[in-house]
Amino acid sequence: MSSFYPVPALIIFIIEFIVGIMGNGLIPAVICIDWIKSRKLTSCDMILGSLGTSRFLFQCLITVEVFTFELFLENCNAFHMLIALGVFLNFVCLWFATWLSVFYCVKIATFSQLLFLWMKQRISSLVPWLLTGSLFLSLGTSVPFLFMNYTFCSSNNTFSADPLPDRKLDFSALYSFSLYILGPFIPFLIFMVSTSLLITSLWQHTRRLQREITNFLDPQTKAHVVVIKSQISFMIFYFSYYVAMMSSVIYYFHPASKLSWINGLVMAAYPSGHSLILILLNPKLKQIQLSETGAD
Repeated sequence: MSSFYPVPALIIFIIEFIVGIMGNGLIPAVICIDWIKSRKLTSCDMILGSLGTSRFLFQCLITVEVFTFELFLENCNAFHMLIALGVFLNFVCLWFATWLSVFYCVKIATFSQLLFLWMKQRISSLVPWLLTGSLFLSLGTSVPFLFMNYTFCSSNNTFSADPLPDRKLDFSALYSFSLYILGPFIPFLIFMVSTSLLITSLWQHTRRLQREITNFLDPQTKAHVVVIKSQISFMIFYFSYYVAMMSSVIYYFHPASKLSWINGLVMAAYPSGHSLILILLNPKLKQIQLSETGAD
């Protein structure tokens, strides 16, 4: 796979990898240190730690795939394991990011609907169940990829002599690709709805502050504007990643497609870029965690 990456793209990918490894490794490390010191793990910490860990592992897997992909092509079983593990980590990251967005929406947004108020009271106790359920759901979605029938695998568990054979879509491949396409749609939809609601609530609140406070540079107003910008950036990252993930299915039928390296860069940029957003907004996250500590 690395042979399909132009040199400038490889340089960008390496930068994304370094940023992603450092950022996503730092988040769970800091949370673990705080957990050891305080002996308390808040729901926000739980989501952030799970998200950072899963993205750290996924970033490592993407890097292994880019630089050693040809080695996995020597054995179909290893190739199956690589694909299944990638799908599992991919879906886990998407679910955890979605629950983080839902958590922020419920904790920060100021809607008065009864269902929303009920969720505001229950969300902290639901977080462990949501994370555990996401793990099992992602595992169940990725298992079929272990048994996917790649028509370019020969009977002796090796790939055919043609390095880029024509790939046909049999029933197992159709079933697996259906899961690959439909599986992320639910967390993607939940994420888009929750993030849109949060941005709307913050924007309405910011407009009220602008009308009530003559000084537009009021710290609270500036803080809300920063959070709005970060959520919009997060939405752009998530949407771009989702589109790239869906278009990556083309690579199965056209392995030499020039789009493959573009998808790789976009998919690597998402965990790196969002980790930077989380770290830059760390003081704001601490405020949310402190407010949650009093509610737990």
